Amino acid sequence: MNFSVMIRRGIGKLAEYEMLTKELENTLSFAVDQAVSHRHEFVTLEHLLYALLHDNAAQEILFNCGARTDEIANALEEYFEGVLEKLPEGVKVLPELTGTFQSTINYAILQAEGSGQRAVDAGNVLAAFYQAEQSYA
Repeated sequence: MNFSVMIRRGIGKLAEYEMLTKELENTLSFAVDQAVSHRHEFVTLEHLLYALLHDNAAQEILFNCGARTDEIANALEEYFEGVLEKLPEGVKVLPELTGTFQSTINYAILQAEGSGQRAVDAGNVLAAFYQAEQSYA
């Protein structure tokens, strides 16, 4: 599912989503796709982190910080399968972005603007994770 299509349909109220780099928009779409493929009702920060693990810029940042991305991905996959509730088989619902997901992206936008960047990238989103509270991610 294209992330910008979700925004236009009103499934997320993110300010100034036009500021996202194409790579980040693809990453956000991948996060939504993960929620759909796991039959989750909501797109969470955990879906976002999982998608960032597949984003080239985020991978480089995480690698340089010493993150064990394979272990993180495996832990998130276990979380998706064992903790998050699944929709019943056959139920087709476009998942909603959680408030925490939306506020994290909005915080990334503000952080990018504050540092004079013209576009929001994976690095801004990773930095925005630090403001999120009560998340497995």
